[in-house]
Amino acid sequence: MKLITKKYLCILLWLPLLVCASQLAHIEKEFGIETFLTPSLDDDLQLLGNISTLSFYKYSGQQNFTGSVNDSDMTDSLIYYSNNILIKLIPNEDFSTDSVINQIIPLGDDSFIINGVGKLSNYDLSQQLVYNLTTLTVYPIFNESLNAVSTIFVDNQIVYFGGNFTFQGSNSAYTWDSYDNTTSSLPFDGFGQDSKVNSILKLNDDDILFTGNFSTLGNNTYLTSTDNNNNKTNLVNLTNIELEPLVSLKAAAWDVDSSSEFNRNNFICPSSETESWSQSGTDGSFVLNLPYDVTPAKVRLYNSPSTDNEVSLFRITTNPSNSILNLTYLDPLSGSLKYCDAFCPMLSTRILGSQAANESLTIDDKVTLINNNSTILKWTDSYQDFGFVNPVDVESLTFTALKSYGSNVGLAGLQLFQASFNSFANNTLNEPNCDDESTTTSVSLSKNDWKAVSNSVDYISTYYTPNVDPVPSVEFSVDLEYNGEYSINMYTPGCSGDATCDSRGIVNVTVWDTTDNSIISTKSIYQNNDQLKYDDLYNGILNISTCRITLTYQDGLYASTTPVTFVADRVSISIVKLDTSDLVQLTSTSTKSVISLNGLLQYQLSNFTSAFNSSECPITETSLIHYTNSSFDKKSSILAALYNNNTLLLGSEDQGISVVTLNDNLTLESNKDLEITGHVSGFHYFSNGIFITGKNLNVSDEQSNNLVYNGTFNIFEVNNDEVVATFANMTLSNSELLALDNNIIYNISSGKQVKNDPSLSLEFWSSAMNFQDDTIFYGSVHQNQFANIEGSVSIDSNETASVIDFPDGIHPYLGLFLNSSSTVYAYESSDNYNELYFSNNKQVNNLTSWPGVISSILYSGNNSMLAIGTSSSGSTNSQLTILNTTTLTIVHQEILQGSSSNITSMLNFETNSTLLIGGNFDISNKDCNGICLYNYDTGNFGSFANGSVKGSVTSLQFYNDSSLIISGIYNTTTTSDITLSQYDLKKNELTPLRQDKSKLNSFVTDGDRIIAWNSTTLFIYQNDSWSDIQIPNVNSSSAITDVSLSSGYISDNSLSKRDDDGSSTKMLILNGQFYSTPYGTLQSFIYDFNQWVPYLAISTELSDDSSSGIKPFINKDNTDLFNSPAVLINTTPTITTPRTSGTLTASATSTSSPEKTQGGSKKIRRGFVVLIGLALALGTVAVLGLFGVLLAALFRDEEIKYEPLTPHIDEDDMINTVPPEKLMKFI
Repeated sequence: MKLITKKYLCILLWLPLLVCASQLAHIEKEFGIETFLTPSLDDDLQLLGNISTLSFYKYSGQQNFTGSVNDSDMTDSLIYYSNNILIKLIPNEDFSTDSVINQIIPLGDDSFIINGVGKLSNYDLSQQLVYNLTTLTVYPIFNESLNAVSTIFVDNQIVYFGGNFTFQGSNSAYTWDSYDNTTSSLPFDGFGQDSKVNSILKLNDDDILFTGNFSTLGNNTYLTSTDNNNNKTNLVNLTNIELEPLVSLKAAAWDVDSSSEFNRNNFICPSSETESWSQSGTDGSFVLNLPYDVTPAKVRLYNSPSTDNEVSLFRITTNPSNSILNLTYLDPLSGSLKYCDAFCPMLSTRILGSQAANESLTIDDKVTLINNNSTILKWTDSYQDFGFVNPVDVESLTFTALKSYGSNVGLAGLQLFQASFNSFANNTLNEPNCDDESTTTSVSLSKNDWKAVSNSVDYISTYYTPNVDPVPSVEFSVDLEYNGEYSINMYTPGCSGDATCDSRGIVNVTVWDTTDNSIISTKSIYQNNDQLKYDDLYNGILNISTCRITLTYQDGLYASTTPVTFVADRVSISIVKLDTSDLVQLTSTSTKSVISLNGLLQYQLSNFTSAFNSSECPITETSLIHYTNSSFDKKSSILAALYNNNTLLLGSEDQGISVVTLNDNLTLESNKDLEITGHVSGFHYFSNGIFITGKNLNVSDEQSNNLVYNGTFNIFEVNNDEVVATFANMTLSNSELLALDNNIIYNISSGKQVKNDPSLSLEFWSSAMNFQDDTIFYGSVHQNQFANIEGSVSIDSNETASVIDFPDGIHPYLGLFLNSSSTVYAYESSDNYNELYFSNNKQVNNLTSWPGVISSILYSGNNSMLAIGTSSSGSTNSQLTILNTTTLTIVHQEILQGSSSNITSMLNFETNSTLLIGGNFDISNKDCNGICLYNYDTGNFGSFANGSVKGSVTSLQFYNDSSLIISGIYNTTTTSDITLSQYDLKKNELTPLRQDKSKLNSFVTDGDRIIAWNSTTLFIYQNDSWSDIQIPNVNSSSAITDVSLSSGYISDNSLSKRDDDGSSTKMLILNGQFYSTPYGTLQSFIYDFNQWVPYLAISTELSDDSSSGIKPFINKDNTDLFNSPAVLINTTPTITTPRTSGTLTASATSTSSPEKTQGGSKKIRRGFVVLIGLALALGTVAVLGLFGVLLAALFRDEEIKYEPLTPHIDEDDMINTVPPEKLMKFI
């Protein structure tokens, strides 16, 4: 959480005029948020188990808003929302325990005003904070608390605050200029004591309406209508004005002795009551380093309020001239203009106060004009002005206190005035010294990528490609309070300092007359100057209140299409001579009448500008003011809301609601007095109109506490009996939601009340959305894409998740594809036994259940056999069961030895009717340890490889027509700690592919690539070498439980696309429990052998059984991986292990590679062999027949006719009678 001070407000609010769209991409970048498109799988992925919620993982940070949630988890934070992405901007920990945000109001393109109680990041929420989405910073608007704010209204750059408060002597209303970062009371100084403002809204471009509980203004003279007869005098009134602008010292640097006391902010914004610089001893000095070259006109010095620290003599020296300045001043004792240089006197505050109170002194004794009426020198009881006799450009000033009235030296402050108005492109340099000061200069930038050059704060630049919008431009504005003669110069920084001489271009500079938008001067300027330069734009009379100068890209130096570096520094408007003839005092005689207010004031902005005729009263009794006076009880508390621009709802807290229709002149066109009776507490805008809260509101003889107005009044049916204190609304997932007291949430889009459940748990106290579709809200939210599942889920290739319709109580944990119409599933029954469920609803005739978890299932259609292997359970050992799938009866059932035994995997040699069983078991009389052969025709076990393989086997799989792969951890007579090996069935040779101290859980194969894994790592074997792949961004507690191989694509470059021919790429689906800092807790990742994508976040209904949780299952035919027609030549061979060049480890390169059939294909099955043989036979017969026909044609007897031969046996009959597969059964 970054914090900034108020001196940067202008930059933060108005430099992002560049922003014209949602801030989502920027915020994602700042928070390091990744977004992911969900991969589309070619296979249907089944997730078996009792799943409660499921969400596809779309972006990092999503975990903060998904998963199961309890009420205790609902902690309120400041949250950003756009495009279905939620981002926690400020966590709950940054709020005090008593914090509540009551209001959020959009401000400009990228900021929001936040009002509430409590603290946020050590700021009181009552200071009215601003959160900026561009800088992701928060800062206060007011230096003090502005309590009990009930309404906030933003009118372009001016923000109005209304409520029940007193601030800086003004009651119930205050303003903030977000451009200048100045707070000020309204021109009429707010309202009377004990007043309250309920509503502020704008009727048109010039009229702002205040409603509440008030009857007078802070400055009650504005309610007095005066008929003035004015007489001009010849006395020039210069006591309260300044002709020359202040130099902003916000960006200045100060060199102050380390022993000094110095408060920079107070020193440049001085108060006569506060000492800001002091140094022990009767002399001392400091250096003011200016942020840019300045031509000072005068310096204003505030002597120390401490009588012991007051300076009596001083001098000022400048750099780079390193000379003592000649100064001139108006002597408070004599009233004459005097000069000094090395020893300039300062009077004590006591003497200044005494002279200021001397009523015999005239204005001429206190004020004088110098430098062609362009500089005012004056003194007051707080300060003295010292003018520069020979103004020169300076980079720094050194103030040296030479003597003191006491024992130390000190000052309350210093202000520097210049002879020109400078408007900087870098808005930092336009900021005023005091937070409550207005600025005379400003700048507006085009929406390009502006950057400060290197470490400089003087100028900015942007790199621009021609013919691409927006075109770079800078608009400088300078307020000129007085007509006169001025000189305008445009400064261009040199290109040698930033090495952009080759890319600089040509710009157009135009001076505009803002009264009629005509051009005063225009000029083309080349920006490829080596050093800083200025160009003269205009010299002459200016009779305008605001001078506007535009700097716009015109062309490249060498070609109109060449990209250019566009730079912008500043415009300087120097005062040559001012016309002060209009600075006069007025005397008048008048008659007066007083305007009454009853909770409504129509504030017309143009009546409080310099253009307004001062002889008229700026506040008049409008038809609206008159209406509230005549239609509502005195001292009413009024609320207001505007509907469809011309219908005004006026509600009295005690009487009801009147509806007023206004015409274009804001006079009453029609009105319905107190159409609704009852107590009104609030008007709130939402998409369907205006939501009205109150108590006992009567509509057509029906009573309700909540109404909706959309041209007519309607009762809001939800929460009708409750009195609503707070209201908020926002749009989430394309549905508009209303929150009433953060208790009742109503979906406007669906017309239903929202109850917190796993699909959506939501609370919010306040929210706002700007025109860029950025929403921020204060509250908490948890949502799941799929919720209340309570079962297994199938995810199809369209990224759609659907619940698999199993009978009640069946939550499978294992599945196996049988054929296109049937799948078998294993599940735990309610009595804690394990059973089979067939998707075609077939039942096993003589078997009901197994006590142990079913750990492996194998199906052979050719053998009409289903093999089931289980794990041990309690005192029951693991079991092997053989079912006949034709009769659905048990053929064999075997008990394996070992208290912790299990069967993890099985292979079927169809020709031999023999299973190869792998797992963790021991059959001592058959010399089987972890791997064994079982003939299901005879029901006999037999050792594998003569019992030379012993250990724990986790997975078995046929690799090609003559070999298989074995994983786990096991030994042979010659090799130990084998975790993965290839077994050649023809050679009876076992080749270790990997050796390690920890076993591999399983593996999958993809062509010539083998992917194995344990609980933490993937191990990929390809091209005779291993690659160890760790899941990124997960901690050591994460665990892989299963890996599935599939294929698919994604429509964006963030993962593999489909190939050019439309084919898919291979992907690994990893399931387990993964704990990640950026992603939270996930249950699935996808890896495309190039990069990782977080895939699924799942929560389950937990049970005590070990089979609970999520078990992935791809429901497709994998028969060839576990069934083979290969003949097991010797069921008890003695295996050989080839010697290797070294011991294989996790990172070692194997000396041999598993042999796969070309292209990763499987062996040709018997049916295809028969067909190929038949095709060759037919081809041979056809060739011989054709040859015979040619001979016959060559030697035939013309009289002989041939009849077609008819076969004795029809071909179909022969095939049906003797299947070709049986003819070649043992091939």
